[in-house]
Amino acid sequence: MNNFAKVCRLKTTASASVNVALEEAVPEKVERGSDMDDNKTMIHVVHSLLAVKPSSSQQASLPRCQIVICEHQIVAVVDTGASINLLAAEEYDRMVPPPTLTKTSIKVYAYGQSTPLALRGMFQTNLTHGSQSTLAKVYVTDGGTGMLLGCKAAEELAIVTFAFSIHQESVAELVARYEGVFNGIGCLRGRESSSTLIPRCSQ
Repeated sequence: MNNFAKVCRLKTTASASVNVALEEAVPEKVERGSDMDDNKTMIHVVHSLLAVKPSSSQQASLPRCQIVICEHQIVAVVDTGASINLLAAEEYDRMVPPPTLTKTSIKVYAYGQSTPLALRGMFQTNLTHGSQSTLAKVYVTDGGTGMLLGCKAAEELAIVTFAFSIHQESVAELVARYEGVFNGIGCLRGRESSSTLIPRCSQ
């Protein structure tokens, strides 16, 4: 299950424009007040919240939007491949007053790196974009710049929309659609059948 993640972390890369972060569960005991929901293993795609800032041309190609977080306006990079929201420490330090951080047990790795990104902690707050608002967890990381807005928050803020639709038909719908199959004796096209009546049989 974790083979893909292990292979990715063994590779090396010089580019910081597109990176993969791995969130691993930590088997150690989590202290009270820490983020208990982080004990999962999943892969995230992050663009710019790393120790190396992207170039101006790379920044221009990234999808961005204005987000209000704790009455602080910030330009966030939208990443539909990420399942967490990341905030650079320099942006967190500009907030007055800064949100109270909760300890987190996760480890986040930049693509191709064996050393996890330094996380100060996590806080939960309302994110606002235009007239839309959603409650979300935000992880604060040292280094990097700006904010990364994950898939769930971006969808709840109506920044992105997923057009796929999955509909599973119910039994009633199938019976109504193929009524001839479920009513009467049924017919098998191209086949003939015969019935033999046993004289001794009675109704």
